Amino acid sequence: MSRSYKKTKIFGYTTASSDKLGKKINHHKFRQATRLALSTGKEPPHSLNAVYGIWDFPKDGKHYWRNATKRDMTK
Repeated sequence: MSRSYKKTKIFGYTTASSDKLGKKINHHKFRQATRLALSTGKEPPHSLNAVYGIWDFPKDGKHYWRNATKRDMTK
């Protein structure tokens, strides 16, 4: 693995290494809201974004970095 590097120049906006925690919280809240809506007879949420905003994730999205050096591309 010492020679592995990224193939695309896409990076997260912050230094967070993963969105795993945000995705876990998002899916939990979505399932919870769906269960609550079905038990009360209301319409369940149609998407994950209806319950939890994408800006609440640790990385806050991704961007393409055109001038990335070879050192930036290492994993």
